[in-house]
Amino acid sequence: MDERMLKYTATKTGLGLNYVDKEEKISLLLSQLWEIFGEKTILKGGTDINRVYLAKIGAARFSEDVNIDYFNGNVETSANEIIDGMKKIEGFKVKGPRILH
Repeated sequence: MDERMLKYTATKTGLGLNYVDKEEKISLLLSQLWEIFGEKTILKGGTDINRVYLAKIGAARFSEDVNIDYFNGNVETSANEIIDGMKKIEGFKVKGPRILH
């Protein structure tokens, strides 16, 4: 979204420009994650709860990170797919993946 549209959205919604910009970036990132990892990805954490549940009831919560789980039947295969997939993310400085177990 260009700056003019971000400002319009911020004005229209009454939200701060930084908030609208971060929400747009989170949307872009979630879209890329879906394209790369698909249904093997489990979204979890504050951003995802906000997107799936709170938005339906008009509540808002914001988190600056995206938490996901990914498993494709085999730990080694999954780890390699995560590493390769994260390299495909565009427009972000990706730290990780951070693999926790």
